Amino acid sequence: MRTPLVDGRNIDQFIPAHLRGMFYKHPMPEYKYAIHDGYDPYGFSTEGLVLYVPLWALKGSPFPSIDAYGHICTATGALWRPNSREFDGLDDNITCGTGSDVLSTTGDFTIEIWFRRLREHTDWESIMGKARADGARSNYDLSLINGTNKLRFELSWDNGDWTDSNFDSDDALPTDIWIHVVGTVISKHMRLYLDTVVQTINPTFAGTIDTNTEKLYVGMRRPAGEPAKIDVGEVRFYNRALPLAEIRHNRNATKWRFG
Repeated sequence: MRTPLVDGRNIDQFIPAHLRGMFYKHPMPEYKYAIHDGYDPYGFSTEGLVLYVPLWALKGSPFPSIDAYGHICTATGALWRPNSREFDGLDDNITCGTGSDVLSTTGDFTIEIWFRRLREHTDWESIMGKARADGARSNYDLSLINGTNKLRFELSWDNGDWTDSNFDSDDALPTDIWIHVVGTVISKHMRLYLDTVVQTINPTFAGTIDTNTEKLYVGMRRPAGEPAKIDVGEVRFYNRALPLAEIRHNRNATKWRFG
């Protein structure tokens, strides 16, 4: 395994040669690759980046993530489209990692995803998440709530029997619209951002986030758990909490693929 990077803007070195043509099509000059300025095609930081899965570029299965760790990701269904993978809401999913690895967390972290929902849902639908060790609840999870069409960011701590801390988006999410979603934990504070707008509630928790052994799931929470009918463009996981300025930059650097 290569040594994880901490020096910022150099995701470029992890982009396979056969994908470079896809990465270098950004229409804005400031995001085009220029070797003399040290910037990668998007300019987003690799500091603390432990997973980057641009599903718009990664076809077939399995495939490695584009980061210092090269997590093996396996797709069940989740058909590739020109700017995403489509999940059918039945059994489609993508798993990444090997259980209790760097995608597990008990401290500060950030999960970041571009997605759009494809239907009015009548049950819980999990966009991405990682179950705790007993598989019963989430270590962390982003879900669409049944009956409200809102988004929930939740986590479990101190082996709680139910999700201990969660909060919902201020408004219902539209269908067929790409949304940039970020959930962060910083010093036991949870924050949720939709298109860089922080949502109203900012809960805290007193204990330690539960550990886990499940892989990270995209398109459902855990094996056969709450599948979602969605398109997913890309997924990122940081082992630190991104500040708002960096969240805005990440969105601006990648939104051109999603309208």
